[in-house]
Amino acid sequence: MLEIVTKSQRELKQMMDARHRLSKPLLQWIISSNRCHIVKLSQDKQLEFIKTKHQFLLHSSRPAKEAAFVKVRNLYGSAFALHGSPIENWCSVMRRGLLNASSTQLQRNASAYNTGIKFSPSSTTSFRYSIFLAAVEYVEKRFIRPAIFRFHGPLPSLRH
Repeated sequence: MLEIVTKSQRELKQMMDARHRLSKPLLQWIISSNRCHIVKLSQDKQLEFIKTKHQFLLHSSRPAKEAAFVKVRNLYGSAFALHGSPIENWCSVMRRGLLNASSTQLQRNASAYNTGIKFSPSSTTSFRYSIFLAAVEYVEKRFIRPAIFRFHGPLPSLRH
């Protein structure tokens, strides 16, 4: 990493162009348009139910918006909750925040609990709403589980 950040603009462009001609413009767009930054949480701010000392906070709001949130939080309190969203939505989520897609063509899940953005205190529940888990379940149900029951004969070797 140090090698990359100490390069001149020309050297960086050459290095990135060697990978792909759009690498440098993409990096410039990410750096110039992204407000997000990650901060390691101090011991006193870490969440006890997350069993690791490696916890981070992603700041994504403008300072004025964050100050307004802190003011309301200090008046009414807050709760920790998780939102499950597919990976392809996270660039938009980081840049614009969560959007209420209820009753629009962008809605991905049924609104069993009325309209709005859904959160859960359970990571398992939130994770089930991401497309990744849905894809894993689809592949398991469609290809892996039936294959267990259809397979006859000795198990194939995975070694080459």
